[in-house]
Amino acid sequence: MTTEYAEHILGLEKFITQDGGIVRTVRLTLDTPLNIHWKLKVPAEMELDLRVEIQESPKKALKIGLHHQDDTTQHGLLRVDYHSRHRNPVDLTDAVPQSFHPYAGMFLDQWPGHIHYVVDGFPTLAWAIPLEADSFPVKDIQGMDHVRNAVLAFCKRLNIATQVTIENPQLRIL
Repeated sequence: MTTEYAEHILGLEKFITQDGGIVRTVRLTLDTPLNIHWKLKVPAEMELDLRVEIQESPKKALKIGLHHQDDTTQHGLLRVDYHSRHRNPVDLTDAVPQSFHPYAGMFLDQWPGHIHYVVDGFPTLAWAIPLEADSFPVKDIQGMDHVRNAVLAFCKRLNIATQVTIENPQLRIL
């Protein structure tokens, strides 16, 4: 998986599928712990097998990710993590964006959230930056309204054309 190909896939219009067919609208109720899996299709490239996973750990860490599935492996394309630990690679190469350089070798657990990207020459999603340094709009999760906003923002970032509606998020503090 290259950075260029990952960005290409991220830019394509995608639809959630169910039973092999494209779904135009999806209604969700955010029950806890979150464990949501969607298959996505790209009308322009139907051979792509894409998956979205939204998972909450028992320690209330939340991960929202997109990966490409082929016959034997999964290739992460983008993932947002809240209240979880990550350490970036130490080594910098020409492929690492300049904005990532200050975070080389760092643990990112001092920020409430971080976002993982594909960087050429590194394992899938090995690099992440704090959400504070990224344009992703939901910087922290402090309740189910924030979770709802994060899921909807992720759908927008992935260019998901299926209309996703989230009903009655439960009130709770993570």
